[in-house]
Amino acid sequence: MIFIAGWLVCAILSAVIANAKNRNGLVWAIATIPFGLFATLVVACLSRIPSDEEHIAAAEPAVATKTCPACAEDVKAAARVCRFCGYSFDSLASARSFTEIDGEPYIGAPPSQMKFRGDRRL
Repeated sequence: MIFIAGWLVCAILSAVIANAKNRNGLVWAIATIPFGLFATLVVACLSRIPSDEEHIAAAEPAVATKTCPACAEDVKAAARVCRFCGYSFDSLASARSFTEIDGEPYIGAPPSQMKFRGDRRL
């Protein structure tokens, strides 16, 4: 009788320790039945598994962005020039970034400053 009570104490202890380490307590309680105190020692020595909230919090911090008024793409807040269309965020330079091509407004670098590779613009 004392043997069975000790086994149940080990099973409950394994389940509590496993739950505290974000592991499945029921599985470790069942594993204690055939392996006894050994399973309790193993679960006590295992490292803690981070929860889903901790994974999200540990992820890279969000990068501050701003929206380009010319092409509506998100760029980093520290950017001076839009990497998509070439729009300049500086107040003096933004007035120069609008040019006219064939009478229509064009945003970005003039075609004479653009680099080409075959038929594709870089």
